[in-house]
Amino acid sequence: EREGYGGSEASMFLTGAQDGHVRIWDLRAKREVANIPAHVNQKGAGAVAGLEVANDLQTVASAGADRTICMLDARKGFQIRHRACEHSDFIYSIKAVDNYVVSGGGDGSLYCHSMAEDKVLWG
Repeated sequence: EREGYGGSEASMFLTGAQDGHVRIWDLRAKREVANIPAHVNQKGAGAVAGLEVANDLQTVASAGADRTICMLDARKGFQIRHRACEHSDFIYSIKAVDNYVVSGGGDGSLYCHSMAEDKVLWG
């Protein structure tokens, strides 16, 4: 999964990998600037299934095969600010609209998360 970061003047690029890591790349410096084990836990790695950026460019949401949604804070080096664990099956889709992210799971569930408030609004 790949996502440009910063609009049409993007100098950052986000990637999510099979190893459960979200990586932030600086295109100008041509190097990785952050490596976040967002979907790695005691049981191992859960592949990153999707990445989305909030409209304010301050929050990145990642979905993982570990059935979680992580909110990463760009102002704090992309640290995990919030982890939502409502899904009971693999997360197949994630989409940001304004400062909300909607996620859909293999069990037919649909959740709406507020990236500004770090909470699930419904699902």
